[in-house]
Amino acid sequence: MPTPKIPVKVDTPERLRFHTLYHKCIVSGPNSESLLVLAFQQLCSPNIPEDFLIKWLEDMHQVLLGPEPEIRDKADEALQAKNRYQFVQQCLRAGIIGTMFEVARSHAEERNAVTYRAIQSISYIAKLLNEVSPEFDVHVLKDISANNGIGFLTKILKNKHKIVQRGAAGGCIETLSSLSNFGDDLTIAQIAELLLACGVYTSHSVSLVLHDLRKPENAYMRGLMISDKTKDQEISPRIIKFAPIWLGVTQQATAIGTLSALCRSKLITRKDRFTMLETKPEIIDNLLITISQARPAYYRDRKGDAVAAQILCSLMAFKLSDDRLGSGYTDSSQLDDKDYSIKCNELLLKRPRALELLVRARNIAVYEDQQETATGISDSLIELDSSMREAEERLANLSETTGSIGICTLQLLDNIAQLPGIPPSVYLALLPIAYMACAKVLSPEECKAAVAQDADNMFTTSQVRLQRHIYEIRLKPLRQDDTLVFIPPETTLGPTFLFGLLKQLANAGYSLAKLRRMKEMPPDTPILNQHPTNIIHIHQIVEPRTIGKLIRMSIQRRARQRRLLGNERLAGDPKYARVTYLSAVYLADAVWQFGTHPQNRNAEGVKENLTSLRQAYQELLFNYGNLSETFARKQSW
Repeated sequence: MPTPKIPVKVDTPERLRFHTLYHKCIVSGPNSESLLVLAFQQLCSPNIPEDFLIKWLEDMHQVLLGPEPEIRDKADEALQAKNRYQFVQQCLRAGIIGTMFEVARSHAEERNAVTYRAIQSISYIAKLLNEVSPEFDVHVLKDISANNGIGFLTKILKNKHKIVQRGAAGGCIETLSSLSNFGDDLTIAQIAELLLACGVYTSHSVSLVLHDLRKPENAYMRGLMISDKTKDQEISPRIIKFAPIWLGVTQQATAIGTLSALCRSKLITRKDRFTMLETKPEIIDNLLITISQARPAYYRDRKGDAVAAQILCSLMAFKLSDDRLGSGYTDSSQLDDKDYSIKCNELLLKRPRALELLVRARNIAVYEDQQETATGISDSLIELDSSMREAEERLANLSETTGSIGICTLQLLDNIAQLPGIPPSVYLALLPIAYMACAKVLSPEECKAAVAQDADNMFTTSQVRLQRHIYEIRLKPLRQDDTLVFIPPETTLGPTFLFGLLKQLANAGYSLAKLRRMKEMPPDTPILNQHPTNIIHIHQIVEPRTIGKLIRMSIQRRARQRRLLGNERLAGDPKYARVTYLSAVYLADAVWQFGTHPQNRNAEGVKENLTSLRQAYQELLFNYGNLSETFARKQSW
């Protein structure tokens, strides 16, 4: 609600103090709204001293957040909560949201804590009102829209020198994303701007943050981040260690809020996604930088990078279709023009070094030194006096980060490989990456043995290796049971990608026999890793025993396991079972099309495994029948 304009004279600071207003409002009840309207107008006056304004905002935060748990009086807690809720509702009606945005804007270019505290206030108010009743969400979002709140927050996120203010803006976006109907009222242009701002912030490096924090004029930022009162250029070792974690947490909040806007209940079509990427292609560039930048050993569980990878996959507009434009699956409600699926992925391919950055991101996430990671995070946990619960949370975050980036990058590479006009040299360069994604999964016994070896560490990474193989992504619209994007685990996606590449090579005239006879790589083969693709690696992949082993593993284990998992999910969530069966369909179909291709059907390694190929066809029939069952149960043919 916009702040009502009532002509008033400037009050004295003493009567404007927050606690004075708070107690008057509690005593007077609803009759105090005119007092709040007057106070809020004066808070926006340029004559209000900066120190007074900061103290006012800090006092409000103290009331909104309530007393610390260790000093909380349980007998008085219910009354305090009631007073707090009553006061915040009065503030909402008096225009507190508009006031906070006005205060934040008027101090946005100054080097002080006002903008940071004002944005935080909006987050606290929205969260508190949501706890009272979700019906207040409509009023909060209406006030934010009336004050162009999202536009202001995205502007702050793109200001590279406002470190703490950007963190507050990202946290505010995450808080707003938990409200009902968040994103539904945003235009496509506003969502594109939010995506761009998110990418700019999440791609911001730790080194640049530390460089800005060393400046004497930014001492107030260090004080807001952590209790660090030093004002010289030498900042404490503690903040050097803490600042990257603080940055990662706020980047994660920004990414989560942005992903929620994409997954709004008012679905965004593939045409809209293409429009956003075409008008702002820098969105792709920033997200590629985010997921491909190296993470320090003590903070490789930076979850914001994982969410950024999911945003990039969501933007590529996956299509559920029989022609396998990638294996990222969307539900039937998202089926529209196929051409926009192709165009979105073509935009990705056209961005500078896109293939190289995707491969680099996957290598960083999947093949980074596990022992170095364990030592670095363990030392960080000890230095920050973390509890075992925090260690378990960081273990879960590391599993999600490595798993998400691993399969998202693999999915995007698979999508690119399915585009028309890709030269065979690109398929050959991608072949070793796809083969490595088919690696053996640790058995439970092997996992236990590996965990036992890490028993001396506070933080173990052996579990991460197991979790990465089975990690999958399912994004749903807010408050709906549909599936916007589903990416199967690496155990399924890896062989699907590999056999898809071999089929594409066969279409281009590169049969298994020809690949085995090749003496050197084509001269136009791109360098996607640090070293060029070696012809020896290609020979190892297409060797008859290797091909036979991959066919048997893909059908007898991986595809069958997906079908059985779909059976388990069918009873609880048919739509989740549907995409699970579909991942088995794509895997079985990839093996079947590869094995029955005229160029390969009589090749060594294939003709000896006709039984497995027949089983692939059986898996196709079984899973298509199961898919029909999921549609029948939801009556969504």
